[in-house]
Amino acid sequence: MRRFILPLLLLASIALSPPTTSYTRDVAISASPRFGFAPLSVRVQMTIKPDKLNRSATFIYDGPISRLSAWEINGDSPKTTWQIIQNLPAGPYVLTLIAGRADGTTQQASTRICALGSGADPTDLGCEP
Repeated sequence: MRRFILPLLLLASIALSPPTTSYTRDVAISASPRFGFAPLSVRVQMTIKPDKLNRSATFIYDGPISRLSAWEINGDSPKTTWQIIQNLPAGPYVLTLIAGRADGTTQQASTRICALGSGADPTDLGCEP
């Protein structure tokens, strides 16, 4: 009975918590769900506000596995992109969106997610609830 209580409490806290969002001026990233059991699928929303200097976007997720995606953007039009990351193995991840600008500067935003292994304690994985 006790072994079912922790997963149920964890799922309840995930379901009731709002998605985490990080803003740095003109760049935002959010992910949902923030916590879940591995293999985890996550929906990521990335937004770059319109600015004539914006030229490129880079999305990176880093954890037990890492990936990088980069693309060109037209700075004058608003840009919201969604990406679904599937089958993440257990562990903590940092998701980062970087906007590259024509003047050589960058703006970035980050958020954290955690895929929990079966029977794992989130603190053992370095995950912060």
